[in-house]
Amino acid sequence: ILSSARAALGADRLLLFEHHRRERVNRLVREVHDGEDFELSMEQGIVGMATRNKRVVTSSRGREMREFDSSWDDSHQQNTYAVLCCPIFAPYVGALLGCLEASNKNTESPTFGAGEELIIRAASTQIARLMMLEMARRSGTNAVHILEELRIEQEKSWAIELIQRRFRFCLRTSHHIE
Repeated sequence: ILSSARAALGADRLLLFEHHRRERVNRLVREVHDGEDFELSMEQGIVGMATRNKRVVTSSRGREMREFDSSWDDSHQQNTYAVLCCPIFAPYVGALLGCLEASNKNTESPTFGAGEELIIRAASTQIARLMMLEMARRSGTNAVHILEELRIEQEKSWAIELIQRRFRFCLRTSHHIE
């Protein structure tokens, strides 16, 4: 899926991050059959921005974005300009499973557009299904059980976020009252 998606996107690089590992999965797809290992945090950079905001992020000037993490570019003498990130969500539940990040167009158009956004969303959907099946296989349960666990985890996350927001609101309003 990654190799096909990278080719369809016309991207030089395509990274897959897994949420439960909070890092990139074992391969960076540079060419169809070539990859090399390295580590990047899923919570930082443009990927972190896409996963926190739960939306696709695209930029023709990725390196100029405040969130851009230049560690890979610096260590590999690369220059990232176009970036397209898409969070990967569990089907039916909406829990974050990971993120795809495409970098640099190698076609006539130097930027990612609406067509590429559809491609990366479709790839994300397929990868989410495969991740769910792999999680079920590893745990010895079925995908429905995994979905239920993810739903509960997502609801806990929402509850914690709501409590934190209300706490911050109470702090702001109590400060104004005094």
